[in-house]
This record gives sequence, structure tokens and C-alpha cells, in this order.
Amino acid sequence: MAFDAAAEVYDLGRPSFDAALLRPMLDQAGLKPGDLVLEIGAGSGQLTGGLLEAGLQVTALEPGGRLAERLAQKFAAPDRLAVIQASFEDYAPDQRFAAVLASNAFHWVDPEVSYAKAWAALAPMGSLCLIWNFPILADAVLQAKINDQVFVEALAQLRRDPATFRAGLDGVIEAGHRELAETELYAQPWTCWIDRRLPLTLDAYIDLQASYANTVGARDRLDAGLRSLLGAQDRVEVLDHVYLSAARRRSLS
Repeated sequence: MAFDAAAEVYDLGRPSFDAALLRPMLDQAGLKPGDLVLEIGAGSGQLTGGLLEAGLQVTALEPGGRLAERLAQKFAAPDRLAVIQASFEDYAPDQRFAAVLASNAFHWVDPEVSYAKAWAALAPMGSLCLIWNFPILADAVLQAKINDQVFVEALAQLRRDPATFRAGLDGVIEAGHRELAETELYAQPWTCWIDRRLPLTLDAYIDLQASYANTVGARDRLDAGLRSLLGAQDRVEVLDHVYLSAARRRSLS
């Protein structure tokens, strides 16, 4: 529930995924306007907005009360968005979905539950669609300087090595592919990397760093450290590596 404790920072800092960015994944999953989908760990709507923009009917699960409230208030689509304050583990679906989706959330679900329960919630030709994004400063020299001077001690988990960052992501994703394959519940996933550049105000960059689970509550420290280092610089550019995947549900009959 760390994210819920920092709901405002999370809402302000986390970048969203619009329908245009999601389109390749939605097409691979065979989704069309009006389809009913289930979103796990919706936060304050970073993925939800793109799903609604694509015309989908969304049931969004969010266990945090403050985040769920923000999510319900954010979108003017009450006829196409149902927000349920619940974890995926506790949710009891009463219908089947064309897709089960999660952005930066599926790894928080108990793996003894996640893949099998998603499979059971999917319609026969449904897809499990997983999205993650991995931001790093576009300026490698500046990233290294922040690593050395700000992202230290309690903030060390925010360090990103520009020389190894992108290659390291491939290893993380490959481990996820093996985990998915071992379930034998899904066909081999379609996958795609999309890189986007995000110009952020310094406030937005600080909010982004303060929105991660291990740094919740550290915004003041981040603010002081980054402003001391960057001086009058009020904007930074982030290179955001976005991973999209879609795995079709297998029939076990």
C-alpha cells in the first residue's frame, strides 16, 4: 500500500500510456471498441485513460483507497469505467474479459495466483497484456552525476547506469517470459519495445522518482538533493523504454 500513501505524488509523477502508444498491443490482442477488459492495479489511471480512449469498457481494480478515489474522479466515462477497490487476489470476477491488463503492477500480484487467475478471467480467445516502463535520463552524463551525488544511501535504488541500463532490461523481461511459459496457460507472447522521450519539469521528475515503492516519503530529500545539484535548471528529458506484450489464452480442453 506504499503507493496509496503517496497518491498525489504517484498521480503527478507517473507517465501515462495513450491509445496511440498502446495500439500495437491492442491490435495484437484483437481488441475493438466496446470490448470488456480488466485492469489490475490501476493506480490513478496511467493505463486506464488510454484504454478508455481506445473505446474499451474497463473494470479497473485498485487496492488503495486514495488512488481508487482519484481514478474514479479523473475520467468522465462512468458508463465505460467501473472502479473496484480490491486487489486482484481478492477480486471475484462474475464475467469473462476480452483482455486482462496491467501496467507496472503484475509483479506485485502473488505469482501463485496471477497467471492462473488471469487465465480463468479471460474469454476463450482473450489475452493477457502486460506493460512496463523504464525511464532514465536522456543525458547520460547528467544521470551519472545524479547517481553519484543524489541517488546514494537510502536513495541508491534509484540509480540507473546509462552504460548497462537497456541491456539489463532484456534480462528482466526474459525472466518474465520463462515464468509465463512455465505456466503452459498462454501462447508465446507478442512483444514490443517503444522508446519515447518525455520532457519533464523538475517537479515532475522529482515526483516520478518519489513515486517508487522504495522511495515513498522521500520527496523532500529528493527535492533538496536535485535542486542543489541542478541549480536553476527547471526541465530534464527522460528516455522512457516502454515494454508491451500480449499473450493469448490457451485452451486446456
